[in-house]
Amino acid sequence: MWRLKPLENVDTIEEPATFPLVSIIIPAWNEESTIKRSIINILKSSYTNFELIVIAGGEDKTFELVDDLSRKDNRIKAIKQEPLGKSAALNKGLEHKQGEIVIFLDADSLVDENWLNYLVKPIINKEANITVADFKPYIENWVTTWYSLYHSYLRYVTDKKGFFGGSTAFESAVFDNGIVLDDKVIADDYYLSIRCGDKYKIKFVKESIVRTDIPSTFADFLINGVRWVRILLHTTLLFNNKRKNVLFTLLNATYFTLGLPVYLLLYYTIGNEASFIFLEVWFIYFSLLILLNAIKPLALYRIDGNGKWLKYGWVALVFPVFVYLVYFYAMLTYKKVTPFFKGSRKF
Repeated sequence: MWRLKPLENVDTIEEPATFPLVSIIIPAWNEESTIKRSIINILKSSYTNFELIVIAGGEDKTFELVDDLSRKDNRIKAIKQEPLGKSAALNKGLEHKQGEIVIFLDADSLVDENWLNYLVKPIINKEANITVADFKPYIENWVTTWYSLYHSYLRYVTDKKGFFGGSTAFESAVFDNGIVLDDKVIADDYYLSIRCGDKYKIKFVKESIVRTDIPSTFADFLINGVRWVRILLHTTLLFNNKRKNVLFTLLNATYFTLGLPVYLLLYYTIGNEASFIFLEVWFIYFSLLILLNAIKPLALYRIDGNGKWLKYGWVALVFPVFVYLVYFYAMLTYKKVTPFFKGSRKF
């Protein structure tokens, strides 16, 4: 059985022949503007024993670009994708994999040269069954810091097993042992994190850096926040996963959003005293919830000493307000079309 010796410096690694083959699966739909750049970037990885399976399709030239690159490097496999969704594309990639380690990677991601060394090392050394790379946004600002803060806190403080970040590696045996993606699943990362969280050892790898395209303006945050909540609702309602947690969040969002209108209704119907009690309870409850978020940047700063958590710490107090509003709106408009970066998607 292969085993990677501990690496003191992956920048100078001399890759032994015993390193396992890694199957990198990329679903790419209408990614003409980014897919070539992403593939060329991956081919520069210092860990070279991999196959790149790109499930490509769409109304543009995504497949043609991937097919052309596959003729120049035999590590690339171009497979035509039908419009059946991301999970169906990942399943098709799994049908063609030959590696002992499988990686799901988003089509718009850019990876550091040594991301693959760091990502597969814990799996090869039997320290984990699944590893998750750390993500960095293309643009660092107060909006993208909210995503980094939220997901970093879940990973490194509360040890939640979410796969958000654009790149996750699995022992091939994970999929051989019955973990499969239902083609109806939209949130593949959320779905897999629920299915695998209690069965397999998951490790987050800070040194494995993947840059990904997350919303960097407040308008994009609102638009994509609504989309992501609808995806969460879709997966939760369809597969009955974490339903209680999601229901609690939705009730909070409803209570927060309707708090002031309900207060006004009570004020004009039953009088000032009772309505003021309601308003006082509402204000105290959500003030405590929002203030608790102030712990997040402080906890992360204690872990890694990164000054950005303190510089943008105020976002931990502001963004939860808009998150509740996004949840409420997404719940009311669940069946509507949500605009996204590359077109509209129906959920």
